[in-house]
Amino acid sequence: MKLSNRLKIILLATFFNLTWEFSGRGLEGIFRPIFLPLLLFGFYFSLFNMLEDLIVRFKMKNYQLTLAAFLYGLFPLAFGSRDLFVKPQFLGINWLNLFYIGFLWWGILQTILAFYFANRLVPRDWQHPRLSKFGWFLAIGYNLVVFLSFQFLKPHVSNPPLVSYFIFGLIFVFTTVFLWQDIKKNRKREPWSFKSSPLLDFLSFGSFTLFLSMGIFSTISQVLISVSSSYFNPITIKIGHTWTLFYSTVFLLYRLRSGKEVTI
Repeated sequence: MKLSNRLKIILLATFFNLTWEFSGRGLEGIFRPIFLPLLLFGFYFSLFNMLEDLIVRFKMKNYQLTLAAFLYGLFPLAFGSRDLFVKPQFLGINWLNLFYIGFLWWGILQTILAFYFANRLVPRDWQHPRLSKFGWFLAIGYNLVVFLSFQFLKPHVSNPPLVSYFIFGLIFVFTTVFLWQDIKKNRKREPWSFKSSPLLDFLSFGSFTLFLSMGIFSTISQVLISVSSSYFNPITIKIGHTWTLFYSTVFLLYRLRSGKEVTI
């Protein structure tokens, strides 16, 4: 069966993110619980279906796509790992985790570099079919089921104070309104042709290779991380954080110096 251009891009971006999940868990942890790989695949596959549709519809800029990924990442942060609510807090929110995970992981790594990786291998055909309304319904519905299931799969943890949910709601609403208003101002953008960059090749394919290597090593000496209730290897966690600071710094300096959009 021949895969469409749209499906190839979505699958490649999904696979990139699955290697990220694999990097900390390893062969053993990625199957705890046994159906976790299928759940994660559906999680990312539905996400990139929606993001790819938004890119084609609105010709989104890098920062707009980053904000869209940030909005999506708010929900696993709040209702999955609950890293959004761990201490230290201010107004019920861990702001360091909000920025670190929301922008450096979800924004730069898991979306911008993932789409660059996918388009580097399969450049986008701007005429490919868009996601239907039913497709949007299935994607959103699947994620609602996943987020609800987390409440039953994870061990019981104390609920954050009401102020945490209130600030979470404000962040989500404010970001959504700002993003939608900003998109409407730029709806006349023209499609672009993909342009590769040796530096972005290094960051994206380097991340992919590093994640696979870390995943193989992660199978050794895993421990249960109480906050996320998942098994990880402490050494690969440190490597992952070091790489996060490296690729984030290099990517942001590249964007500031070049002043050009990454053609994802």
